[in-house]
Amino acid sequence: MQPQVINGDSILLPTGTGSGTRCIRVVKSGEQYLAEELWTSRDLKPDFNDFVIFEDHGYGFDSAIFTCIDLKTGKREWKGGRYGKGQVLLLEDSRLLLVAGEYGDVVLLKADPSSHSELATFRAIEGKT
Repeated sequence: MQPQVINGDSILLPTGTGSGTRCIRVVKSGEQYLAEELWTSRDLKPDFNDFVIFEDHGYGFDSAIFTCIDLKTGKREWKGGRYGKGQVLLLEDSRLLLVAGEYGDVVLLKADPSSHSELATFRAIEGKT
């Protein structure tokens, strides 16, 4: 799983299957670097590299259900969409998320922390991806 840098001084670290996600702030003090855990959240438990960051929120898979968390606190904003263990891409300029579900569906979602909102869905392939 790929860590992501947020706010220039913090690292969002998925911590493995079912363990959750951690946010760690790293600061330089003189010649040393200090790390401080800001939060650990079990509200986003990615199994693969399956989350994106957009406007202080993380969007991705909490196991097999899509979710949105607030990156300031690690708390869940919403959870919805049973897409299996899929992948997500951020279409930043359009403020959209493109989700490829485990069972062949492609779903277009709003990148909106206030609600889970599907705009379109279609079957892209038969079978499991």
